[in-house]
Amino acid sequence: MITLVQKPRIAGPTLKAVLDSCAQKGVNIVKVERLSVTGLAAMQVTVNLPEGLVARGPGGYAEELAAVASSRGADLAFQRDDVER
Repeated sequence: MITLVQKPRIAGPTLKAVLDSCAQKGVNIVKVERLSVTGLAAMQVTVNLPEGLVARGPGGYAEELAAVASSRGADLAFQRDDVER
C-alpha cells in the first residue's frame, strides 16, 4: 500500500514519477483511491510486488520510492496492507 501526499495537490509530474518507478520495477497496481475530500492532495495505491522485490530494509524499494516522491516535494508512505495498518 502506497500513500502519496502533496499540497496543495498531487502534481502530474509527481504522480508520473512514482508510477513510472512502479512500472520499471514490475509493481502491479491493483487499485487507486483518492483520500482527500476535495481535490487530489492525498491518494492511496494498492499494489502487488513482484517476487524478489524487497520492500523494506536498507536499499529496499520503499526507500527508493520515497526518495522519488521527496525529490518532487511530496510525502510517501509504503505499508503492508493488513489489519495492523
